[in-house]
Amino acid sequence: MAANSYQAFETARIITIAGIMLSVFLGIGLGYWMARNMRRQLGDEPASLSELALSIAGGNLEAQFNPALPDIGVFGAMKQMVTTLKSKILEANQKTEEAAQESEKAKIAMAQAEEARRQAERAKAEGMLQAARQLEGVVKVVSSASEELSAQVEQSSRGADEQSNRVRETATAMEEMNATVLEVAKNAQMAADISTQTKNQALEGSRIVNNAVASIKSVHTQSLAIKEDMDALGQQAEGIGQIMSVIADIADQTNLLALNAAIEAARAGDAGRGFAVVADEVRKLAEKTMTATQEVGQAVQGIQEGTKKNIQNVDNAGSAIEEAANISVTSGESLSKILELVNLVNDQVQSIATASEQQSAASEEINRSVEQVASISEETAQAMEHASRAVADLAQQSQVLQGLIVEMKSAT
Repeated sequence: MAANSYQAFETARIITIAGIMLSVFLGIGLGYWMARNMRRQLGDEPASLSELALSIAGGNLEAQFNPALPDIGVFGAMKQMVTTLKSKILEANQKTEEAAQESEKAKIAMAQAEEARRQAERAKAEGMLQAARQLEGVVKVVSSASEELSAQVEQSSRGADEQSNRVRETATAMEEMNATVLEVAKNAQMAADISTQTKNQALEGSRIVNNAVASIKSVHTQSLAIKEDMDALGQQAEGIGQIMSVIADIADQTNLLALNAAIEAARAGDAGRGFAVVADEVRKLAEKTMTATQEVGQAVQGIQEGTKKNIQNVDNAGSAIEEAANISVTSGESLSKILELVNLVNDQVQSIATASEQQSAASEEINRSVEQVASISEETAQAMEHASRAVADLAQQSQVLQGLIVEMKSAT
């Protein structure tokens, strides 16, 4: 009987140690899983990522990336950054080559202009003689047209005054319209900025929702794993409870046998006194075993109840997580549609802002043109007055021109 009790005690001790070792292995497995998940989010070993980052920061855009690793996490972001930098540098080099080509074209144009100037100087001398011949006929025409030109100049002077007044009125109206166009362009640009901010916020919201969906799915997967572990733990706790029931039965039988042995020893008198002492010790040991078995049984029962509650909580959490995942997916789809609408509105607002800026630039150009026309009109009116006086002197100047023609002919 003592051997059976000791064997039962050893069995309980081995089971307890096995449970502790199982918990340790589960803890080690959970730690390994967390480390592996963290490395997956980084994309590579932290030390390797640090070396790549320092190399890129030092200007080495030819840093070697491990092609066997997927383009995810920090590793994928760094790889994308290096690709973008290389593209921008190539684009800058192309712009430099284009600028060099334009500079060469400018040099060629300057050489052509210099050649044209030399040809003009050669043609100048040849043209003077021909011009002198033509001017001789012009002088005759000028003399006959002086009176007619005087009348036309007077009429043009009156028209120039009227045109100057109309241009001033137009300039005032253009200034008012330009102010309105500038205000419209300003409001359109503000709307474009707000639309861009809305687009950026929608993009950020979409990214956050996608991350939330991924996190919720990960948590859901973890909760399923925890549920499986809790089910296994509950089964193991039930197994321990069954073993404790067997131990309790053995202790009960041991106690009963010890009691019978004590009765038989009492009947034997002095000859059975030593056996009675042993039977009493066995009975006490059986009672302690029963007490310990009851305590362990209560603890196991508490573990079983806690395990059942945890399983129920995990089930509830899994349902809630699944519902949250569905809601997040729906939110992500809605946000994607909103983002498409925001992109469409942003493009339209940008088009309106661009058109408003172009309209504003055109309005300013028209305003400047009107101001120039007004200035030219005033100058034209003044020129008409001078022309009226100059026509009177035209006949006299034609005589002087006739003398110059004679000199030009003699010079050639």
